[in-house]
Amino acid sequence: MASLRKQIVADMHDEPGKLSELTDRLKFAGLNITAICGWSIQGRGHVMFITDDNEKACHAIQPVVDAVREEEVICVTVPNQPGALSAVAHKIGDMGIFINSIYAAPDDEAESLIVISTDNNARAVELL
Repeated sequence: MASLRKQIVADMHDEPGKLSELTDRLKFAGLNITAICGWSIQGRGHVMFITDDNEKACHAIQPVVDAVREEEVICVTVPNQPGALSAVAHKIGDMGIFINSIYAAPDDEAESLIVISTDNNARAVELL
């Protein structure tokens, strides 16, 4: 099952403890992170994540990040088994849709949540 959702994208100066500062803000606001991906490059930290209330999350983390925004993504729930991601990738790739980013988080032992950004999210969600 696939649906269009919003993810939060936060950019900040990379320094020790920055992720704990960001996640503390979410914890104190009573928010749950359902999927997260992050990286650091050239002194800048970048985090993409989904919460149970993105609007509240954006407000909560604003004081500890340099920039925060929401962007549309596709969330796909698949069986947590070999080949599940391959099937999703084939459906998108076979239609000539470019994947910009992807990350995943297990929902439980039976299912995983895949978060995908493409150059045509509306078309990709129809295929999935």
